[in-house]
Amino acid sequence: MSSQFAMDKGFSLTKELVDDCVESLCQQGCRNVLGKIAVLERGDHIPETVKLGEAGRSTVLEELKSIMSVYGNVCNSS
Repeated sequence: MSSQFAMDKGFSLTKELVDDCVESLCQQGCRNVLGKIAVLERGDHIPETVKLGEAGRSTVLEELKSIMSVYGNVCNSS
């Protein structure tokens, strides 16, 4: 797979940029990630995805959903 996903207004969206965004979001915790997913699913941007454009928003959403599916899309209370 190419490291370049899309071009938006002259901005090259790379796998590294998406991965960095996803990693940063995951460090914010499970509950926060679930909230961010809800916003992204409505088609809205979160502050972390604005600079990535629509292609980045969609890619970050899919990555976060994939990660959360491993946890059954729920957060432990501990």
